[in-house]
Amino acid sequence: MQVFCMITLHYPTSKIVKVEIETSPYQTSLIRLYHASNEDAQASLDALQKYVEAQHADINNIHTHAGVITAKAVIPENLLRAIIDELFENKRITASQRADIENDLRMAEGHLAYAQLSGSTLTQAQQDMLHEMLSPYVDAVAEVSEDYKLVCTLFEHIFAKNFSNEKNNVLKLIHNSGQSTEFCRTLMDCLKALNRICWGKANLESTFTKLGASVPNLTTQRMIAANFCLDALFGRFNTLSIDTRFDCAAKLFIMVDEKQHRIYPGHNDKILANILAEKITNTDSFFTFAAFNGAHAMIAKVVEKVCVTQDAQESLKALKNSAVLDATIATLTPLQTLSPALSTSNLAALSLFSRNANADSSDAECHSLQTLNAQNLN
Repeated sequence: MQVFCMITLHYPTSKIVKVEIETSPYQTSLIRLYHASNEDAQASLDALQKYVEAQHADINNIHTHAGVITAKAVIPENLLRAIIDELFENKRITASQRADIENDLRMAEGHLAYAQLSGSTLTQAQQDMLHEMLSPYVDAVAEVSEDYKLVCTLFEHIFAKNFSNEKNNVLKLIHNSGQSTEFCRTLMDCLKALNRICWGKANLESTFTKLGASVPNLTTQRMIAANFCLDALFGRFNTLSIDTRFDCAAKLFIMVDEKQHRIYPGHNDKILANILAEKITNTDSFFTFAAFNGAHAMIAKVVEKVCVTQDAQESLKALKNSAVLDATIATLTPLQTLSPALSTSNLAALSLFSRNANADSSDAECHSLQTLNAQNLN
């Protein structure tokens, strides 16, 4: 789970050793109670469980390790303060401890307020703002090398959950492309900024609420970012073959999945091959691709991204020779036949033109968005 605000209380003289509360604008909030002994834990758990059950919540995942019981409780968003007050009133925490967490509690409540506004839709203004936040960083990554594979791999890294653990590997990738140490540092800053955006850590929620009635959920934001990265990649390398474009898009869409079990940037060729060979199916319990509702639905989105004509779909089918791909394409709305006047490079140019046209649509709106972005970054 992504942790955006963690409230932690330590008091070894109490029956409860520690309380942790995790909140996020995009995830379910959690409270964990760490107890000094099984006997003390049961009394505390009984009291808290009785309270939260009355509020249609529950405590689960109770387990013991090294003599300490950890209980995880899923708490309704509007009950966070009530739970803390309940602990205080029952003398589970002191007045000093209660005062110490007030600022964090207010921050957590802000996260939960945004979580209640979360949805899968977004307005054009919200999408434009997200594009503007992404644009300078994405453009910098797209220009890093003449090797499209390296650029694609770097884009995959920005969606990685363990990006902070992979920084040395990413630096090595950039340095091996012949770039200076100073350039490597600058590009790493771009990748870090993109990773924060893709994991909901860029504090964009208040700006989203200024531009629409809801906050787009993390999956929606990650899909917008993935498509934006692909537009930059295909605009930069506009002569890539249809099967190469398909592979790049598929590997990036694989990284959109938030669970990322056995999914690693730069190493997803086998996963894609297994999907196309139907070794990973729509009902696979491990590779669920929840953002797309299954592996085949993800492949459909990839085809829609890279194939803008019937001819392109037929070419891709011939090159990939996959029954899964053939069946997926058969479920899609038929596309027009390619006009002789439209080559692959023309189509890439049209995609890039459309992106630039949206960015230049209104100087006044862009100025307004830049002001909001500056507020977020500060």
